[in-house]
Amino acid sequence: MSTAAAQFRVPKTDTAIGLAIGAWESLCLANGQRVTTPTAVVPLKPQRPGRKSGVYRLEGAGEDGAAVIAKCSRRCTAWVERTIYEQVLPRVDAPRLRYYGYLEDPAGAFDWLFLQDAGKTKLGAGDGALVAQWLARLHMDAAPLVDQVALPERGPAHYLEHLRTARQLIDTSLEELALTEEERRQLQNLRRLTTVLEEQWDSICARCRRAPRTLVHGDLSGKNLRLCKTDAGAQIVALDWETAGWGPPAADLPWLPTRAQRPLKPGKLPHWNGTVPLDVYAACAAGVWHDVPLGELERLAQVGTVFCAVAGARWAAEQLRAGGGMKRLVFYVEYLPRALALVDC
Repeated sequence: MSTAAAQFRVPKTDTAIGLAIGAWESLCLANGQRVTTPTAVVPLKPQRPGRKSGVYRLEGAGEDGAAVIAKCSRRCTAWVERTIYEQVLPRVDAPRLRYYGYLEDPAGAFDWLFLQDAGKTKLGAGDGALVAQWLARLHMDAAPLVDQVALPERGPAHYLEHLRTARQLIDTSLEELALTEEERRQLQNLRRLTTVLEEQWDSICARCRRAPRTLVHGDLSGKNLRLCKTDAGAQIVALDWETAGWGPPAADLPWLPTRAQRPLKPGKLPHWNGTVPLDVYAACAAGVWHDVPLGELERLAQVGTVFCAVAGARWAAEQLRAGGGMKRLVFYVEYLPRALALVDC
């Protein structure tokens, strides 16, 4: 066991950083491995009240001094990522992070997942074709596993539940929060949009009926993909599989960027915006799509825009309830009409 003292950079509100080293050492002992105490614990996403997860970099904990990522998540979602890393990704011909293991916390509702550090290299604006190729391979290879691995359903019914939950959260916020007149108007507009969407839901989702069922990541924004350099060239790896499950691949193929694009800092290049060239995807995924016309794939991508929008609105409404402010919800007030226009029934 390393005798180097661990150094902590502890945010005052963090509720899990003190547990990260102990969880890592317990996993090493359970696996019969030598315990290497991290030289530092760096909170990448501190575990704070109201958050569903916390993410920490354990410096020097892996082989040859490599960093290990420790993710503390609620058990109800952590099992999804565990299943992905243990039962799905090893059977898919796509790059993946090294999986060190999973540790249940017998004393609470949060468990630990330990993974290779993916690094900091995010995708650039010109990497959309590379994402399309990676995503096509993922969808093709995972499709045969639909009936073999237990994962949540991520089809139209899942996103309808997001829509209804978002509206309930908006109603509660309108009743209970101290809002400005402008904030109240924005929330009322968003509530009206959710009602319009639900009235058209069956017609909108009819476009999913012919789509293949496969593994859907569900949150393929730029923050959840990394570009790794290998001997074989640039390779994409995905993070944060907790929203994944089985369904039509619509949510992974949005027609429009589903997150606000931040202004570029001087000297910085633009990041990938979350969309992929569908012609590239279609060519690479022909084995699962069976020569479906590109127009049908485009219509599915338009539904994917709606799916991502209602999921984003639901999480933004939760953040508002937790004191996170209106900024993210305002984005969806402006975004949902564009998504609705794409699927105008």
